[in-house]
Amino acid sequence: MHVLWLLRVGSSSQASGGIASTAMRSLDKVRAASSCCRPICGDNDASQRCFARAARFGLNFSTRTMSTKLHDIVFVLGPPGSGKGTQCALIQENFGFVHLSAGDLLREERQRAGSQFGELIEGHIRNGTIVPVEITCKLLENAMLAAGDAKGFLIDGFPRNRDNLDGWEREMGAKVKLHFVLFLSCPVEVCTQRCLGRQQGRSDDNMDSLKLRAKTYLEQTMPIVDHYKKRDLVRDVSSIASSDKVYEDVAKVFGAAGFSPIHK
Repeated sequence: MHVLWLLRVGSSSQASGGIASTAMRSLDKVRAASSCCRPICGDNDASQRCFARAARFGLNFSTRTMSTKLHDIVFVLGPPGSGKGTQCALIQENFGFVHLSAGDLLREERQRAGSQFGELIEGHIRNGTIVPVEITCKLLENAMLAAGDAKGFLIDGFPRNRDNLDGWEREMGAKVKLHFVLFLSCPVEVCTQRCLGRQQGRSDDNMDSLKLRAKTYLEQTMPIVDHYKKRDLVRDVSSIASSDKVYEDVAKVFGAAGFSPIHK
Protein backbone atom coordinates (compact mmCIF):
# COMPACT_ATOMS: atom_id res chain seq x y z
CA MET A 1 0.00 0.00 0.00
CA HIS A 2 1.23 3.46 -0.85
CA VAL A 3 0.57 6.29 1.56
CA LEU A 4 0.65 10.02 0.96
CA TRP A 5 3.00 11.56 3.51
CA LEU A 6 4.28 15.08 4.17
CA LEU A 7 8.04 15.15 3.56
CA ARG A 8 10.64 17.62 4.81
CA VAL A 9 9.86 21.20 3.83
CA GLY A 10 12.68 23.41 2.61
CA SER A 11 15.58 21.10 3.41
CA SER A 12 18.10 23.42 1.78
CA SER A 13 17.06 26.28 4.06
CA GLN A 14 17.46 24.00 7.05
CA ALA A 15 21.11 23.63 6.23
CA SER A 16 21.66 27.39 6.11
CA GLY A 17 18.99 28.91 8.31
CA GLY A 18 18.89 26.66 11.36
CA ILE A 19 16.59 23.86 12.39
CA ALA A 20 14.23 25.88 14.55
CA SER A 21 13.83 28.74 12.07
CA THR A 22 12.93 26.41 9.20
CA ALA A 23 10.60 24.39 11.37
CA MET A 24 8.55 27.38 12.39
CA ARG A 25 8.40 28.90 8.91
CA SER A 26 6.85 25.66 7.70
CA LEU A 27 4.54 25.24 10.70
CA ASP A 28 1.99 27.75 9.41
CA LYS A 29 1.90 25.97 6.08
CA VAL A 30 1.43 22.63 7.77
CA ARG A 31 -1.45 23.96 9.87
CA ALA A 32 -3.07 25.63 6.87
CA ALA A 33 -2.97 22.35 4.98
CA SER A 34 -3.71 20.24 8.02
CA SER A 35 -6.15 18.05 6.20
CA CYS A 36 -3.25 16.99 3.99
CA CYS A 37 -1.02 16.00 6.87
CA ARG A 38 -2.96 12.80 7.46
CA PRO A 39 -2.37 9.66 5.42
CA ILE A 40 -4.77 9.18 2.51
CA CYS A 41 -5.03 5.61 1.26
CA GLY A 42 -6.88 4.20 -1.70
CA ASP A 43 -8.71 7.40 -2.71
CA ASN A 44 -7.33 8.90 -5.92
CA ASP A 45 -9.76 11.83 -5.97
CA ALA A 46 -8.91 12.73 -2.40
CA SER A 47 -5.21 12.42 -3.19
CA GLN A 48 -5.50 14.77 -6.16
CA ARG A 49 -7.37 17.32 -4.06
CA CYS A 50 -4.67 17.07 -1.42
CA PHE A 51 -1.89 17.62 -3.99
CA ALA A 52 -3.71 20.64 -5.38
CA ARG A 53 -4.22 22.20 -1.98
CA ALA A 54 -0.64 21.48 -0.98
CA ALA A 55 0.63 23.26 -4.09
CA ARG A 56 -1.20 26.43 -3.08
CA PHE A 57 0.71 26.43 0.20
CA GLY A 58 4.07 25.57 -1.33
CA LEU A 59 4.39 22.17 0.34
CA ASN A 60 6.28 19.28 -1.20
CA PHE A 61 4.49 15.94 -1.15
CA SER A 62 5.49 12.58 -2.51
CA THR A 63 3.86 9.19 -2.82
CA ARG A 64 6.04 6.46 -1.34
CA THR A 65 5.85 3.30 0.69
CA MET A 66 5.84 4.15 4.37
CA SER A 67 9.31 3.72 5.91
CA THR A 68 9.72 1.17 8.67
CA LYS A 69 12.85 2.82 10.11
CA LEU A 70 12.20 4.32 13.52
CA HIS A 71 14.19 6.98 15.34
CA ASP A 72 15.77 5.56 18.52
CA ILE A 73 15.06 7.94 21.38
CA VAL A 74 15.57 8.37 25.11
CA PHE A 75 13.58 10.94 27.05
CA VAL A 76 15.60 12.82 29.69
CA LEU A 77 13.48 14.25 32.50
CA GLY A 78 14.14 15.85 35.86
CA PRO A 79 13.50 19.12 37.70
CA PRO A 80 14.99 22.38 36.39
CA GLY A 81 18.65 22.39 37.42
CA SER A 82 18.96 18.60 37.79
CA GLY A 83 21.76 18.47 35.22
CA LYS A 84 19.86 17.28 32.14
CA GLY A 85 21.90 19.41 29.73
CA THR A 86 25.22 18.43 31.30
CA GLN A 87 24.47 14.71 31.20
CA CYS A 88 23.10 14.89 27.66
CA ALA A 89 26.32 16.55 26.50
CA LEU A 90 28.35 13.73 28.05
CA ILE A 91 26.12 11.03 26.54
CA GLN A 92 26.35 12.69 23.14
CA GLU A 93 30.15 12.82 23.36
CA ASN A 94 30.61 9.26 24.60
CA PHE A 95 27.68 7.31 23.10
CA GLY A 96 27.07 9.24 19.87
CA PHE A 97 23.45 10.19 20.56
CA VAL A 98 22.23 13.56 19.30
CA HIS A 99 21.09 15.87 22.08
CA LEU A 100 17.83 17.68 21.33
CA SER A 101 16.76 20.13 24.00
CA ALA A 102 13.13 21.14 23.63
CA GLY A 103 13.91 24.26 25.66
CA ASP A 104 16.91 25.24 23.51
CA LEU A 105 14.93 24.80 20.30
CA LEU A 106 12.16 26.97 21.70
CA ARG A 107 14.62 29.64 22.91
CA GLU A 108 16.26 29.70 19.47
CA GLU A 109 12.89 30.23 17.83
CA ARG A 110 11.98 32.89 20.40
CA GLN A 111 15.10 34.87 19.45
CA ARG A 112 14.67 34.53 15.70
CA ALA A 113 13.93 37.90 14.13
CA GLY A 114 10.39 38.06 12.79
CA SER A 115 9.14 34.92 14.53
CA GLN A 116 5.39 35.12 15.00
CA PHE A 117 5.72 32.70 17.91
CA GLY A 118 8.58 34.49 19.68
CA GLU A 119 6.42 36.54 22.02
CA LEU A 120 4.20 33.55 22.81
CA ILE A 121 7.20 31.36 23.61
CA GLU A 122 8.83 34.10 25.70
CA GLY A 123 5.68 34.50 27.78
CA HIS A 124 5.49 30.78 28.54
CA ILE A 125 9.21 30.55 29.39
CA ARG A 126 9.11 33.61 31.63
CA ASN A 127 6.00 32.40 33.46
CA GLY A 128 7.25 28.82 33.86
CA THR A 129 4.34 27.44 31.84
CA ILE A 130 4.39 25.03 28.90
CA VAL A 131 4.51 26.00 25.21
CA PRO A 132 1.77 24.47 23.00
CA VAL A 133 2.72 20.93 22.03
CA GLU A 134 2.23 21.47 18.28
CA ILE A 135 5.13 23.93 18.20
CA THR A 136 7.48 21.75 20.25
CA CYS A 137 6.72 18.54 18.33
CA LYS A 138 7.36 20.21 14.99
CA LEU A 139 10.70 21.62 16.15
CA LEU A 140 11.78 18.22 17.48
CA GLU A 141 10.66 16.31 14.40
CA ASN A 142 12.46 18.65 12.01
CA ALA A 143 15.59 18.44 14.16
CA MET A 144 15.56 14.63 13.94
CA LEU A 145 15.03 14.70 10.19
CA ALA A 146 17.87 17.19 9.75
CA ALA A 147 20.23 14.99 11.79
CA GLY A 148 20.05 12.21 9.23
CA ASP A 149 21.17 8.69 10.17
CA ALA A 150 21.94 9.38 13.84
CA LYS A 151 22.60 6.59 16.34
CA GLY A 152 19.80 7.90 18.53
CA PHE A 153 18.33 11.02 20.09
CA LEU A 154 18.24 12.36 23.63
CA ILE A 155 15.08 14.42 24.01
CA ASP A 156 15.77 16.69 26.94
CA GLY A 157 12.94 18.23 28.98
CA PHE A 158 10.05 16.71 27.05
CA PRO A 159 7.29 15.56 27.49
CA ARG A 160 6.59 17.90 30.39
CA ASN A 161 2.84 17.35 30.85
CA ARG A 162 -0.07 15.22 29.70
CA ASP A 163 -0.77 17.42 26.70
CA ASN A 164 2.87 17.02 25.62
CA LEU A 165 2.62 13.25 26.03
CA ASP A 166 -0.66 12.95 24.12
CA GLY A 167 0.59 15.25 21.34
CA TRP A 168 3.86 13.36 21.04
CA GLU A 169 2.16 9.96 20.86
CA ARG A 170 -0.31 11.29 18.31
CA GLU A 171 2.28 12.96 16.06
CA MET A 172 5.44 10.92 16.66
CA GLY A 173 4.47 7.63 18.31
CA ALA A 174 4.63 5.66 15.06
CA LYS A 175 7.94 7.25 14.01
CA VAL A 176 10.12 6.53 17.04
CA LYS A 177 11.24 3.75 19.35
CA LEU A 178 11.40 4.86 22.99
CA HIS A 179 14.07 2.78 24.74
CA PHE A 180 13.67 4.27 28.21
CA VAL A 181 13.22 7.48 30.21
CA LEU A 182 16.34 8.72 32.00
CA PHE A 183 15.04 10.42 35.13
CA LEU A 184 17.58 12.61 36.96
CA SER A 185 16.19 12.88 40.46
CA CYS A 186 17.31 15.75 42.69
CA PRO A 187 15.60 17.77 45.45
CA VAL A 188 13.94 20.91 44.08
CA GLU A 189 15.73 23.05 46.68
CA VAL A 190 19.15 21.89 45.42
CA CYS A 191 18.11 22.45 41.81
CA THR A 192 16.89 25.98 42.55
CA GLN A 193 20.24 26.98 44.04
CA ARG A 194 22.04 25.52 41.02
CA CYS A 195 19.90 27.55 38.64
CA LEU A 196 20.45 30.78 40.57
CA GLY A 197 24.20 30.21 40.52
CA ARG A 198 24.76 29.12 36.93
CA GLN A 199 24.63 32.66 35.43
CA GLN A 200 23.73 31.63 31.89
CA GLY A 201 21.74 34.77 31.19
CA ARG A 202 18.42 32.94 30.95
CA SER A 203 15.34 35.06 31.60
CA ASP A 204 13.77 32.25 33.63
CA ASP A 205 16.72 31.80 36.05
CA ASN A 206 15.28 34.00 38.76
CA MET A 207 13.52 33.11 41.99
CA ASP A 208 9.98 33.95 40.82
CA SER A 209 10.28 31.98 37.58
CA LEU A 210 12.02 29.09 39.34
CA LYS A 211 9.18 28.78 41.85
CA LEU A 212 6.71 28.59 38.98
CA ARG A 213 8.88 26.08 37.10
CA ALA A 214 9.20 23.90 40.21
CA LYS A 215 5.43 24.01 40.70
CA THR A 216 4.87 23.05 37.05
CA TYR A 217 7.37 20.20 37.36
CA LEU A 218 5.78 18.75 40.50
CA GLU A 219 2.19 19.09 39.32
CA GLN A 220 2.54 18.28 35.62
CA THR A 221 5.84 16.52 34.85
CA MET A 222 5.99 14.07 37.74
CA PRO A 223 2.73 12.41 36.60
CA ILE A 224 4.45 11.77 33.24
CA VAL A 225 7.35 10.10 35.06
CA ASP A 226 4.81 7.99 36.97
CA HIS A 227 3.11 7.08 33.68
CA TYR A 228 6.36 5.66 32.31
CA LYS A 229 7.19 3.97 35.61
CA LYS A 230 4.03 1.92 35.21
CA ARG A 231 5.39 0.79 31.85
CA ASP A 232 8.76 -0.10 33.43
CA LEU A 233 10.55 2.44 31.24
CA VAL A 234 12.02 4.79 33.88
CA ARG A 235 15.71 4.57 34.82
CA ASP A 236 16.14 6.68 37.95
CA VAL A 237 19.59 8.19 38.55
CA SER A 238 20.29 10.53 41.47
CA SER A 239 21.92 13.74 40.23
CA ILE A 240 22.87 15.22 43.61
CA ALA A 241 26.54 14.22 43.28
CA SER A 242 29.13 15.78 40.95
CA SER A 243 28.43 15.59 37.21
CA ASP A 244 31.25 13.06 36.70
CA LYS A 245 29.87 10.75 39.37
CA VAL A 246 26.34 11.07 38.00
CA TYR A 247 27.61 10.25 34.52
CA GLU A 248 29.16 7.02 35.77
CA ASP A 249 25.69 5.86 36.80
CA VAL A 250 24.12 7.17 33.60
CA ALA A 251 26.66 5.27 31.46
CA LYS A 252 25.73 2.05 33.28
CA VAL A 253 22.08 2.63 32.36
CA PHE A 254 22.93 3.01 28.67
CA GLY A 255 25.18 -0.05 28.78
CA ALA A 256 22.43 -2.13 30.36
CA ALA A 257 20.11 -1.02 27.53
CA GLY A 258 22.53 -2.43 24.96
CA PHE A 259 24.27 0.76 23.85
CA SER A 260 28.07 0.79 23.58
CA PRO A 261 30.25 3.88 24.01
CA ILE A 262 31.93 5.14 20.84
CA HIS A 263 35.15 5.80 22.77
CA LYS A 264 36.82 2.83 24.43
